[in-house]
Amino acid sequence: MKRLLHFIFYIFCLNFTYAQDSWQPMNTNDLNRNAFLKASKTHLAIGKNKLSYVAYKDDWADGKGTVQKFNGVSWELVGIQGFSPGSVDDISIAVDQNNIPYVAYKNNLNSKIIVQKFNGTNWIPVGNEGFSIGSAEYISIVIDNNNVPYVIYSGKKTTDYTNKLTVQKYNGSDWELVGLARFSEGSGDNYSSSIAIDNNNIPYIAYNNSGAVGGYKSIVQKFNGSSWEILGSSGFSEGVAGDVSLAIDSNNTPYVSYLDVENSYGSTVQKFNGKSWELVGKAGFSNGQASPVIKIDKNNIPYVAYKDYANSSKITIQKFNGTNWNPVGPLGFSYGSVENISMALDDNNVPYVVYKDAGKNDNRTVRKFNGINWEEVGPRGISEEGPLVEIISSAIDHNNVTYVAYSDQKKLEKCTVQKYNGKTWEIVGKAGFSIGQVNLISIAIDNNNIPYVAYKEGTSYSNGKCTVQKFNGTSWELLDTAGFSPELAGNLNIAIDHNNIPYVAYTQFKSAGLYDAVVQKYNGKNWVPVGTLGYSSGSYSDTFVSSIAIDNNNVPYVCYKDSENFENLGSIKKFKDNAWVTVGSGKNYNFPGILAIDSNDTPYILHASSYLSEWNTIQKFNGASWEIVGDAGFCKGEEKSIAIDHNNAPYIFYCDQGNNSKKSTVRKFNGTSWELVGTAEFSQNPIYRPLIVVNNKNVPIVVYSSNNNNNNSSNSVYAKYFGSSNTLNTAIPTKSSAQKINLFPNPVKNKFSVSGEETVLALEIFDLLGRSVYKSFLTDDTYNIESLVKGIYVVKIQTEKGSYGMKIIKE
Repeated sequence: MKRLLHFIFYIFCLNFTYAQDSWQPMNTNDLNRNAFLKASKTHLAIGKNKLSYVAYKDDWADGKGTVQKFNGVSWELVGIQGFSPGSVDDISIAVDQNNIPYVAYKNNLNSKIIVQKFNGTNWIPVGNEGFSIGSAEYISIVIDNNNVPYVIYSGKKTTDYTNKLTVQKYNGSDWELVGLARFSEGSGDNYSSSIAIDNNNIPYIAYNNSGAVGGYKSIVQKFNGSSWEILGSSGFSEGVAGDVSLAIDSNNTPYVSYLDVENSYGSTVQKFNGKSWELVGKAGFSNGQASPVIKIDKNNIPYVAYKDYANSSKITIQKFNGTNWNPVGPLGFSYGSVENISMALDDNNVPYVVYKDAGKNDNRTVRKFNGINWEEVGPRGISEEGPLVEIISSAIDHNNVTYVAYSDQKKLEKCTVQKYNGKTWEIVGKAGFSIGQVNLISIAIDNNNIPYVAYKEGTSYSNGKCTVQKFNGTSWELLDTAGFSPELAGNLNIAIDHNNIPYVAYTQFKSAGLYDAVVQKYNGKNWVPVGTLGYSSGSYSDTFVSSIAIDNNNVPYVCYKDSENFENLGSIKKFKDNAWVTVGSGKNYNFPGILAIDSNDTPYILHASSYLSEWNTIQKFNGASWEIVGDAGFCKGEEKSIAIDHNNAPYIFYCDQGNNSKKSTVRKFNGTSWELVGTAEFSQNPIYRPLIVVNNKNVPIVVYSSNNNNNNSSNSVYAKYFGSSNTLNTAIPTKSSAQKINLFPNPVKNKFSVSGEETVLALEIFDLLGRSVYKSFLTDDTYNIESLVKGIYVVKIQTEKGSYGMKIIKE
């Protein structure tokens, strides 16, 4: 017993922790990305320590309210996703002096207001739910210096259908009226309103009113302790004022910004000088129509953010220098036109802004000003920041380095390749190396770890020829000439045999709308046909190539369809005895299909269960016929890919439509059925272009781009692997400063290796009860522990200079 206790103590001294396998991000996690997809409404607030919060209506959570904060590295959920009782509208967020976030929103279950605050674990109600006087909309929340929350809203009542403004504050137990309910001026509707609180905790409001003097002009009121009094004159703007916004500086001077109809719909800012409202800069200072939002920094410098119609409706931010309004960074810095702008300034006077960007598929993006440009807040994916990444391909070299090739929107849609160095993604060669814009991309890597990229130039599927480039260690060089295919090409794929000979398979577009299936290989100088240039049964208008794979004997396989009558069945052929021959009998799968070949040269085909079906089936060739692997139609996902590990277990990675989420899911075949790898739907949002590869340590790696609004367009490329947080790193031997011996891989399935600066004399393995379960006095570098059961073990290694203890996981 004493010996066992000593052994257990020894294990703990190894400081061993074991994390359950899961999908791990490769540098950037899409769960932490800076894009609040499908967020109909967003509002930004900044607390102390530069903590940025964004509250939004989350359409991925049935329109309920969700809040995320930026922790300095990534965006994380505050509480649960979709914490509100029902769907929300007009959500607003504020942070008190203790960094506690509050949200106010319209509860669509009854059209009344709910206010909640985060207690560190959950979002809890502040006072009664649905406290508003009648229905509510155009809601805003602010918090005074005593941490008292106020809300302003526009509402109707059953006897009066005009929208009037009401302000309420929380007194610790109830939401009490601040002045009268529905107190706003005039007989018309009040829509555009804003609220702010000065240093003396006096609330001010700004709005326009169709029934006020002049109609739709600006009005500002402050609360005098018993009622709301007008500041200056009612309707002080020169003409109609839209989208009124209010801010108060540290001297308690109120400022308003608005869309000034009288001055070409430009931005106008005015401040109250104690008696009247005066212009700040010139009226309508924006160059064109603009709907501004105003904030004031600690130095009393006002900033406005607005949709800039003079710059393609993109976002522009300006600040006042005492005389003029000057741009903060470039004009119109968003990718596309914007909506739903919210701005805040941190304690260091750094402006932040969140908005909906049409140039990023209506994603909501947060940016801050770094002194020169507006940079995104939070991590991005593999591809550089840009509006779209639609075309991607991935491969793994023999050192387990993952490569991704994609069309790079930052480089005019030319091809860029990046590789993962174990910590970050780095550009291979230069970004955008292709000769022109690319429409199709495929990447493969030879036995010398040289990456090759095949692509088709052009702006659409129906134009452009094939080009292949390889990386020579410095730059990307052409193989043969650019555009070597005899005709226009589509459905392009590349594969490399064991003699490092690259093959390309593609659909050749001939005249009169007829297509051929073509395979070519590179002979060191030129691209030559493999067999007949068009190996399909004939030239039809419905011929398409979908995949190529090469077995251990360097035999290429292709899958394709050709049909005179538009049959949607595919054929699989291989090149044997200088001819393309059918594998199995005739057309035996539903097109399109994706090929993979295991280490026993058994071909697998992944395809739809029926034409246009979202249900998937995988078959393998048993030497005589194609048999189903597991069940037919075992998963639902139109976008998918297949890979086979070194134990010949097939994997499928697909856009999961089982719950209509279209998020990422991986399954592998366990010999009987298709089991989940990790959790289902592990991406944050729907995905596009799912790709899966398995490295030589049997670690599955997936690459995909995010999908927004189900429209097959994306924002960035992401990669993940399945394992513990250091799985990819443990596949490569590393040295510790305290140890001269390295053991890898760890975790291990069957065999592991030992390397280092000292010669190994003996190796012994103990289970967690201290029992010796394996001994070796060989000086081999590799040890086979296939006979051990799965679990955690301690390895004792004896060298000529001493002994070492290491932990190991047997999978």
